[in-house]
Formats: sequence, C-alpha cells, structure tokens
Amino acid sequence: HANRVELGHISDLISRYALAYPQIHFKLIHNEVTLINSPEWTNTEKKPDELLRVIPRSQDHIPMVAYGHAIQNIYGKKVADQMLPIEFFDEELHIYGYFGKPETARSERSAASLFVNKRLVNNTGITEIMENSFRDYIMRQKYPFFVLFIDLPPNRVDFNVHPSKRMVKFLDESRFMEKLQIIMDEIIKS
Repeated sequence: HANRVELGHISDLISRYALAYPQIHFKLIHNEVTLINSPEWTNTEKKPDELLRVIPRSQDHIPMVAYGHAIQNIYGKKVADQMLPIEFFDEELHIYGYFGKPETARSERSAASLFVNKRLVNNTGITEIMENSFRDYIMRQKYPFFVLFIDLPPNRVDFNVHPSKRMVKFLDESRFMEKLQIIMDEIIKS
C-alpha cells in the first residue's frame, strides 16, 4: 500500500512538471508499464498566431500552444479541448496559462496546478482568488481547474516559508492579492 501511495505522489509530481516544462520529454515507467508519457513540444502544429506567439519576458521562449500540448499529454484531448488560454502582463507581473471551462471543475482543490517562477507551489490566497473568480460559473463543492503560471522578479517572492519549498509568500502580499483578484476577474469576464 505504501509503495502505491509513493508512486501516486511521484506520478503527480512528474505530471505537474511536465505541464511547466513542455520542451522536455517526461516519461515515467513502473514495472515495465508506461504511466506517463509527455513528449516534448515541437513546433509542427498549425495553430492560431496568438498561441504560437512567444510569451513575453519568458526566459525559455515557449509559446502558449506548447503548454496546451502538455495539458493534452497529461490530461487527454477531452480535457485539453475544454481549456482556454489566458495571459496578462505588466512591468512587474506576468500571468499565463490555461483555465478550464466549468465542465472541467474538479471535486478537489489540489487538481489545479499553480507555478510561481516555474516552481510548483501552494498558496491559499491565490487558490481563494481563483475560487472567487469562478464562483458564479461552477457548481458548489467543485473547484476550478487550471494550470496557472505567475512570473515575477525573484526579489518579490519568498520560497523559504516552509521546508518543502511548496509554500510561497509574496512581498507586499495584500497589494499583490488585490491586484491578482482584479486581473483574474477581468480575464474571467472576457
């Protein structure tokens, strides 16, 4: 039983990082069975120009469509077809990723993926903002499904809040959360 639980944790972690790094081929094999196979994205797809546009200020120059490719590899075509690309940026903040239509809502909060500076994190404030933004669109006891990336200068975020480095704290957190709520409300409305 313990081995199966550990394998579940490993599988979850590899799946999440495959979402964040679509330019890398992730593969998990256990007892000669392929559990995860997420090939690297290559620019052979015919997609709208806005999805092929490189994300501004991104160090790795990965277009939005590559993240959609990773979502399809991990969650399947049916889920990927229900995901909508989003993007916002200003001089200090860059938010991008994919949000699921209401049909993709999950019964667990943990199904969503949040990355800050490409590091998988948990943040209850951001989770609450996402739930507030989607409140009018999904059923009770369901949670929004998303793969969200927030990039900001390293000096504006602290990953040393917890030994696991999964918890994150932002410089001037209340201002950051207010701004994020406004941005998310605008994105969801459009």
